[in-house]
Amino acid sequence: MWLQQGRFGQPQSGDPIITPLPLRCGFVFTTHKTYGALAAECLHTLFPQLALIQSSVLDVYLNEPTAETRRIVQAALKNVPSTCSVRITTIHDQAANAVLTGTWNRGASYCLEQGCDVVTLVNHDIHFNRTLLHLLQATGRSDVLGPVGCLMLGLVQTEWQRPVDGKAVMTIGSDRIVAVPHHDCLHGALLSVNRATLERMVVDPAKAAPFRRSYTMYFDENFPTGGNENEFHARWSRRYQGVDSRGSTGPVAWVVTSSIQAHASLGTWHSEARVKQREDFYETTKGMLQHLAKAAETRDVVALSETVTRFAKLQQQQLDLEASDRSDDQPLPENTQPTTSDRGQSSGVTGLAWLGAAAMVLVLLGVLAALAVIRWRSVAGSASSRHRKPAFHADGRRT
Repeated sequence: MWLQQGRFGQPQSGDPIITPLPLRCGFVFTTHKTYGALAAECLHTLFPQLALIQSSVLDVYLNEPTAETRRIVQAALKNVPSTCSVRITTIHDQAANAVLTGTWNRGASYCLEQGCDVVTLVNHDIHFNRTLLHLLQATGRSDVLGPVGCLMLGLVQTEWQRPVDGKAVMTIGSDRIVAVPHHDCLHGALLSVNRATLERMVVDPAKAAPFRRSYTMYFDENFPTGGNENEFHARWSRRYQGVDSRGSTGPVAWVVTSSIQAHASLGTWHSEARVKQREDFYETTKGMLQHLAKAAETRDVVALSETVTRFAKLQQQQLDLEASDRSDDQPLPENTQPTTSDRGQSSGVTGLAWLGAAAMVLVLLGVLAALAVIRWRSVAGSASSRHRKPAFHADGRRT
């Protein structure tokens, strides 16, 4: 769901970041299949930030992983800071366990059981930097209810999280959060919620009962991949209409503009062809994402603005390419089939052309049949004169 462009709510001043961050933060991290190397890259950028948190929990899910993915991720987890406890779970059947949304529910339940104040959902294609602490601290504020996100540089993010015009990037110099209207939502690639929000968002028991889960459901598992964060936002909006902890009507979600992270936006839960395209784009822009991380940590507004401008141009080129490919991949019109020579290309033979070709084939078959009859009569006459019946091949040749 692409969001309508709206106006930011009233900015609110944040608090200076204190390290170690005096919160217990839980992280739900999911990867799958062959993406072990990508997951390891993400974890290596996350660990330095975990070292700046007083206490944390990292709940890792490997969905239908290859042996290589399991080996790579387990090796990466050896570098986790001592202040972080880790649990790793292998899911052997994604479909039976609600794919991505199922891991969100398992992880959120586990993190709350472990006493976490904040729970953050983490995609395996994020490049983190120190400004992640701004997101976590804002989520942990007692006067903030609802989902909390940050600015993200990547192929896919919501309108509220796009730092493409330079204006949002300028706020990197101060700690601010801005309100998002109740009809909008934030991207689930990196989404934070606090305990008070989750406790208000338990899925209706009647809706959760058919799934027979042993954990609490906060996210609707009828949306196993796409649309899961949208449903969560919509349900929050319907239930509370932006009512904050003081009972006043306010925003439904928040963007922490002093936190900016890089999202590769590979979409590995979707089309394999699209993933391949985005992997190429990721390799092209990986250095740019790393430069962004450094600029964000040092609050280098000039470097951030330059990086965002360069990335936005490449981003638009990639999105235009994908849009063009989607157009080429449209199903052929009715009564249309590709020719043998054109197989694998977007062109095809129209229904009218097929009728013409069929007519030509019928005429040719008629001519051949007539020739065969003439040939048969000639040979038959000759054979009868010799009082014997020779055998013939199917094409009329004598045996």
